[in-house]
Amino acid sequence: MMRIPALIFGFCLVVSVCNAQGVAPTVTQSNTAPTHRTCASHDKYVEMMGGTKFSEMRTRIEQQTQRWESQSDEQRSNQVNTVVTIPVVFHVLYANGTQNISDAQIMSQLQILNDDFRRLNNDADNTWSQAADSEVEFCLATNDPQGSPTDGILRVSTSVSSFGTSDNVKFSNSGGSDAWPAGSYLNFWVCNVGGGILGYAQFPGGSASTDGVVCDYRYVGNVGTATAPFDMGRTATHEVGHWLNLYHIWGDGNCNQDDQVADTPNSDAANFGCATGHQSCSSTDMVQNYMDYSDDACMNLFTSGQKSRMQALVAPGGFRASLATSDGCAPACTTGCGCTDSTACNYDSDATEDDGSCDFSCQGCTDAEACNYDVDATVDDGSCIGNGTNVTMTILTDNYPGETTWNLQDATGTVVLSGGPYSSTGTIYTSSICLSDGCYSLQILDSANDGLCCAYGSGSYSLAGSDGVVYASGADFDSIDTTEFCIESGEPLEGCTDSTACNYNAIATVNDNSCLLATGCDTCSGATDGSGSIVDGDVDNDGICNADEITGCQDALACNYDADATDEGDCIYPMADFDCDGNALGCAEDINNNGTVEVSDLLILLGDFGCTADCSAADINGDGSVTVADMLLFLSMFGEDC
Repeated sequence: MMRIPALIFGFCLVVSVCNAQGVAPTVTQSNTAPTHRTCASHDKYVEMMGGTKFSEMRTRIEQQTQRWESQSDEQRSNQVNTVVTIPVVFHVLYANGTQNISDAQIMSQLQILNDDFRRLNNDADNTWSQAADSEVEFCLATNDPQGSPTDGILRVSTSVSSFGTSDNVKFSNSGGSDAWPAGSYLNFWVCNVGGGILGYAQFPGGSASTDGVVCDYRYVGNVGTATAPFDMGRTATHEVGHWLNLYHIWGDGNCNQDDQVADTPNSDAANFGCATGHQSCSSTDMVQNYMDYSDDACMNLFTSGQKSRMQALVAPGGFRASLATSDGCAPACTTGCGCTDSTACNYDSDATEDDGSCDFSCQGCTDAEACNYDVDATVDDGSCIGNGTNVTMTILTDNYPGETTWNLQDATGTVVLSGGPYSSTGTIYTSSICLSDGCYSLQILDSANDGLCCAYGSGSYSLAGSDGVVYASGADFDSIDTTEFCIESGEPLEGCTDSTACNYNAIATVNDNSCLLATGCDTCSGATDGSGSIVDGDVDNDGICNADEITGCQDALACNYDADATDEGDCIYPMADFDCDGNALGCAEDINNNGTVEVSDLLILLGDFGCTADCSAADINGDGSVTVADMLLFLSMFGEDC
């Protein structure tokens, strides 16, 4: 049954950290294999909920989940009608050979995730009728963030003996491995966590730089170092469940708190071992659910309600929606691989399948005087910019770098440079480009509507030229910060120099006779008639060119009302007592609806005479006002029964 937890997300609902002692974990605790799976995530909960940022994101995610769950099955299927496949990258951190687990062990874990989430696990049974295929599965990444081929396994030697739950494992500068973009991959860190901790996960809504799951190397997969009673890969299934927005089955509280899933029975606490048949809260506990604390061999199901929560997360508008379209697992080339682009430096005429290895580094601007001169180019590609300026975009990320994106557009709206989302907090990122003379628009966007500064870190941005000119800068904004600017390198620039022309170029220094003029019209196409005169005039000076005017009835009360009309045309109104289709409406002259047209109706008519709005029934002909025309219609029916 579903109740909202008293603490909203409660203990172990923000970052799940599993260990054996049931107390706040430290890396000084024993590394012996635990006999019971328990959770001690209160420290992580306090850490992430210390500010309002994460709490606000969690509220938005839950609201979107509730909207998704309120839709019909048909409405949902129109949005997500296929199985969602999520690319996974394994970061294996090892201080010795034992911790550097084998590919076979990693592959066994990937298979277990797919079996468990698709309900293809061999131990699935019919104990619970609500058991369901979540229609989420996982693949080993075949393309890295730069589009280069990968086997999806990163092996990183480290001097860190045990990482604990500080998230150091997720940063190379602290002995770990930096996250791949959370919008395209599930980051899965394998390491010696220490302290008897099995693993932990970050719920959706946190920083992209720490997004993913962490598992101790002894509880991954079902071969190699996998250690009983957690040697069937269910630690990862449990933690990925958290990563996909599933709470613990008992809601981390008593019978009055639960997991916000309607088809999982309430429980008063976690279950250990395999306590099948255990009852609490007047029902039998679902100890076989992956989100309880049972031993691996006891777990075997997710429910339909849990599936709904996971599907909401990857549906359009969900926090992890981008994973549904990630190309991280696009098929890799296997035979006849090579560069098939004949314009590339390493074109292979024998290749039958392009492996993404094409190298275009030999092509570029070979003019040493151009601002985009490429010293490595041996083949000129015609891209040289003679009149231009080198500019550099500098981004200093805040505490939520995954929310920041930006783009630089030219005067035609074409994006010439872009960046983000980012993965590391408090980090400087730079991107450079040679811009030709002209006008541009820089947009900085924050998906959480709180800019780069200052509530959640001191981030900022700056776009500056190689000559030191700063074209745009900022930090404190809401969802978007836009700056329009123009670049003039000092060289002559041709264009229209007539300020009254439609295509006036404010930075042009030489008139190239391209000016387009259109008197009184905001739209200027430059179209001419046979004599060469511009035909884009605006006779009635309403800002719409003559050729674009639409004549029609603009009165919404008329039968032939045209919502697209820009010029007034003839209107046709319904006749008295009949609608626009000629259907009889009754006697409109019987204003008080007593069945007879009499003096009492006349008094109402006279009282409303001259009315031009909210005229009620006194507007007999329905033209929006009470006039002599209504009086004539009334007199024609006076004394008649209706």
